[in-house]
Amino acid sequence: NDDDSAHFNRTPTGSWTSRTTFTFSCWAKRGNLSGYPVLFSAGSSTASSGYLQLSFEIDALSVFIRHGGGTWVFSTNALFRDPASWYSIILAVDSTAATAADRLKLYVNGVEQTFTSSPTITQNFDFEVNSTIGHLIGAGKNSGGTTTSFYDGYLAEIQFVDGQALSPTDLGKYNDDGVWMPIQYQGTYGNRGFHLDFADGNDIGNDAEGSNNWTVNNLTATGGAVNYI
Repeated sequence: NDDDSAHFNRTPTGSWTSRTTFTFSCWAKRGNLSGYPVLFSAGSSTASSGYLQLSFEIDALSVFIRHGGGTWVFSTNALFRDPASWYSIILAVDSTAATAADRLKLYVNGVEQTFTSSPTITQNFDFEVNSTIGHLIGAGKNSGGTTTSFYDGYLAEIQFVDGQALSPTDLGKYNDDGVWMPIQYQGTYGNRGFHLDFADGNDIGNDAEGSNNWTVNNLTATGGAVNYI
C-alpha cells in the first residue's frame, strides 16, 4: 500500500560479482495506476552517477539511469494498465556487450519490449546496482534524495542475479495455452544475488538462496508458513 510507504531496503556488503551485468526479475500486479510507482532502484538520484530505477511511468514501464553526462531513459511502447493482470517483468543488463542494443533488455511475460527511444549506454558502464549504496524494492529516490514513489499493488517471486544477464527462458515458459508461467531458476545468483519468495510470513525479507536479506518497512504478514505454488 503506497499510502503506508511500504517498501524493502538493503545496503549491500562484501564483494560484488559485477556492477556491469545483472538481472532483476519479479511478478507484479498493479493497484493504483497513477503516478510513477517504483519496482526497484539503486543509488540516489541526487548524488550518484549510475542511479538506476525500474518503474511504471503511469502506463508504460520505464528504466531511468543517471550517469555523468545526464540520464538515459528507456520507456516502453507497450502500456501496462490492467489491474487484474499479473506481469512477469525481467530487466537484463550487460553494459559490456559489444552491441549497444544488447546492453539493456526488458521483457514482459516473456516478450522483449521496444522503447520510445533507445539511448546508448556507455560500454562497460558501472551502475550503482551492486554498489555499497542503498537499494530499494517498492520505492525510489527523488532529486532531493528522499525515499518516495512507493509501489502500490502486489509483488511476488523477486529475484536478482549478480553477474549474469538472463534470458526469459531461464525464469519462465509458456504453458500449453500460451500463458507465460514461472519456472524454478536453476542457475547461480552471484555474490549479491537474492531470491525473495515470501515463503516465511515471519520473515518476508528473507533471502531464500543465501544471506542477502532485506529490511522490511511498513509491511506485515499473517505469520508462519505461507502456502504457495
